Amino acid sequence: MRSVPGVLLLALAALSCGDGGTGPGGNTPLPGALQVTLDTPHADDGALLFLVQGAPVTTVSGGAGLTAYAHPVDSLTTRVVVLGAIADGPLIQLQVPDVNAAARYTVQFEQAAARESYAQRTAEGYGLTIAKP
Repeated sequence: MRSVPGVLLLALAALSCGDGGTGPGGNTPLPGALQVTLDTPHADDGALLFLVQGAPVTTVSGGAGLTAYAHPVDSLTTRVVVLGAIADGPLIQLQVPDVNAAARYTVQFEQAAARESYAQRTAEGYGLTIAKP
């Protein structure tokens, strides 16, 4: 015969093991948004091209006044172009199958162009980060 404290201890141990794969900490994906933020050395960027790598991207939307286009390169890589009056700060939002996998995503800068002259710029000084908004 088991004692009441022993049964309570077993019940607490079972509860602490999680919820069977649902919710935070479980195995069930949580779809949602991740934000890509830009740090640019220029005040007149008009176009950016970069890769989002590491996990799938469902859709891409540009920030305020920006237009974004995305093309899947493969199941874990998406090429993104952003057009408009680009400035420091939030650039685009990515809809992803699992926001809990945010650490798997990386952003690789490829090219930039000036807004008025369309002159291509070097990658020096640009920074792109990805995180939950």
